[in-house]
Amino acid sequence: MIDLATAHRLGPANAPVQIVVYSDFQCVFAANWCRSCNSQAEFPNEVTIVYRHFPLTAHPRAFPAAVAAECAAEQGFFWEYHDKLFVEGGDLK
Repeated sequence: MIDLATAHRLGPANAPVQIVVYSDFQCVFAANWCRSCNSQAEFPNEVTIVYRHFPLTAHPRAFPAAVAAECAAEQGFFWEYHDKLFVEGGDLK
């Protein structure tokens, strides 16, 4: 069982489908998936997306981006910041 208590959740906690995403904000493939996955928007009561940070050492800006995302989360804006970072498509200059 994966502990999701401290993860960022988009959707209801009791959704029958819960997608747990371990991701890196500098990863181009993760950015592509983020832009193409709209399961939660299409099925807001049936699908939950849960985000966990997994910054890769090969991506030097991934860890600082994860820290910044946590700062945004403390202000109630995790998902907005998440979306903004992935719109950049891995270019986090």
